[in-house]
Amino acid sequence: MGHLVRSSCVALIALSSCALEPGNPWGTISFEAQSNGALPASRLDAQGRWKTSSNYLIEVEKLRLTIPSLRMSLAAAGAADFDPANPPPGYSLCHNGHCHHDDGRLVDYEDIALELAGGAGAAGPGVTIPVMDGALSWREEKALTLMACQQGCEMPRGKWASLSAQLSSIELSLRIYDDSGTDRLPAEGLVVVGQINPELTLQRQLTGAFGPQEALEAKLKVAFRLNPKLFDTIAWSELSVESATAAVDLSGNTSFWEEVSEKLAEDTLVVERSFDN
Repeated sequence: MGHLVRSSCVALIALSSCALEPGNPWGTISFEAQSNGALPASRLDAQGRWKTSSNYLIEVEKLRLTIPSLRMSLAAAGAADFDPANPPPGYSLCHNGHCHHDDGRLVDYEDIALELAGGAGAAGPGVTIPVMDGALSWREEKALTLMACQQGCEMPRGKWASLSAQLSSIELSLRIYDDSGTDRLPAEGLVVVGQINPELTLQRQLTGAFGPQEALEAKLKVAFRLNPKLFDTIAWSELSVESATAAVDLSGNTSFWEEVSEKLAEDTLVVERSFDN
């Protein structure tokens, strides 16, 4: 695996008195990040093509997700903690990791906790870290170069809320083959291309706090990985094809990108933490 590159904001304390709130900070945060575009061997055929659960094979020429920044946020002032035994207004019947929303949706515990941590639509204080040349690319494993925290990495008192990452663009160029034996696609495969600027936010709940009896320094280890299930629900044979040789441009296909975005939100961002008193 590639070595992680640390963007340590702790050192900035000696260089700058900038803090997120007036007064002395309660702690500092630092970050490490890497991306891994490899898939498990069980998801590849003998030719290195991506196997989907719906019996398609995907030959990837290009698959790139651009990640311009990370943000670590604290809970908004007055934000409530989530208790499945006492769900917030609008939710009921919490069990097996989700609650029933009044509108009929099943909402994961983590999503409800993130909603509460943001308060009434207002995010708490936090730090933003630009990522230099940040990308998750097919079969590429690398450390991500993190720049210094904007406004410094000194943190005020408060509970941790979330780590989020912006996806500013998704680009792909694929050739799809049918592996079901039913000739759903031409023998030479179906070529698809596409590019979108989704402004999609990947988010994970964090547990921890800065304050009395809490660690003064904390580090978040952030990893971006390719979800093997990313294209499992795509019905490639249903895409309109103008000619046998022309590539299908998915840039304007809203339903395709909605399905892809849903899978990206599930399992792309992984966060680990460590403390140092």
